[in-house]
Amino acid sequence: MVDNFPVFLKNQNDQNYYCILSESHFWEWQRIGTKGLLLEIHAHTLPDRWVIQDLLQNTTGNICPSDETEWQRVIQSS
Repeated sequence: MVDNFPVFLKNQNDQNYYCILSESHFWEWQRIGTKGLLLEIHAHTLPDRWVIQDLLQNTTGNICPSDETEWQRVIQSS
């Protein structure tokens, strides 16, 4: 369990960036071609909360730490 939010993460190929605000709320930026798509997700169901836990626990093995500076740079460039 994470006590300090927000948590900034990204996947290894820099196609997805995450700003996790709580165990039930996060933002995801996805690279689609040369553009970016910013999604806000409120996890109201258990499967959605599992997605957040999977990201925080890196269950797929392809999540890397990021930081607020990188997050701001990515979302401003889209």
